[in-house]
Amino acid sequence: MKSIAAPPAVCRRFVGSANILSGTIVGPASHHGLTMFQLNTGARLNARASTNSSGAATTVAVRTALIDIRRGFGHREDRNVLEGQLLRRLFHGDFVEYFVDCQGRRLTVRRPPPEIIAEGEEVTLLFSPEHAVLLKR
Repeated sequence: MKSIAAPPAVCRRFVGSANILSGTIVGPASHHGLTMFQLNTGARLNARASTNSSGAATTVAVRTALIDIRRGFGHREDRNVLEGQLLRRLFHGDFVEYFVDCQGRRLTVRRPPPEIIAEGEEVTLLFSPEHAVLLKR
């Protein structure tokens, strides 16, 4: 097989699935080199970004395999936290794909299968600020 053209820059740097979250840049985060980002749902996240243009509408990408999922609410760590309800789960052999409703926004999480969470359960999603990447618009 022969390549006719070089893939777009985004394809050269990333292959996989991601959640794309819309919102607005609030400003610099308390952690060095991070930006505070407010989702359209009102939740706030710390994200990796090359800009801190407060008020700018943009999106954040979070890879589905880099999100931890835990049963119940109230988990607080030094990571981004979103709470929701598990809508559906699909078994894919070496991973389980979870679909979670977080304030009306459906997020996808892919995790290894040792611990299975039941559909309908309240869950907390956790991910590192370094795994939330602010996309340029």
